[in-house]
Amino acid sequence: HDALSDGLYTCDVAQKLDGAKAFAEYPSEESQLYASLARKGEIHDFTVSHGHFDQMEWRNNPEICQGTCPHCGGKLCPDEFWGKLASNGYYSLASCEKCRKNSFLLFKLARKDGLHWSFAKATRIPDEESLAKWEKEKKGAMARRARKETENEQR
Repeated sequence: HDALSDGLYTCDVAQKLDGAKAFAEYPSEESQLYASLARKGEIHDFTVSHGHFDQMEWRNNPEICQGTCPHCGGKLCPDEFWGKLASNGYYSLASCEKCRKNSFLLFKLARKDGLHWSFAKATRIPDEESLAKWEKEKKGAMARRARKETENEQR
């Protein structure tokens, strides 16, 4: 590996690129987060929080981890279980305090620097297939947790 040669080659390639055009065409953080959350269906109440959040702050802060019901506008309260949604994405089945209907609450995190994250939040109305998948994931996670607790008690 020759770092100097790699650096010179990178400079040669960069001189041939139209940097202004490349930056103008590069998708924004918001559009990338939206595309990631909307990949599996229509989403509602999409918001992006640009801040310097710790990676799990969205999950531990009740003001952040609640959403707005797409059915009636009421407050959504998520289940204790959060499933994984691709890379740095999470989802939970949330119940509306007002109409009692369920919706998925979706989060997608984007790294701002080595320590801080911004995140996108949205809701999705579940279909039977996605509900079955979520129930299966939750059941598996709860079984793993129970096994782990049993193993820890036996020690």
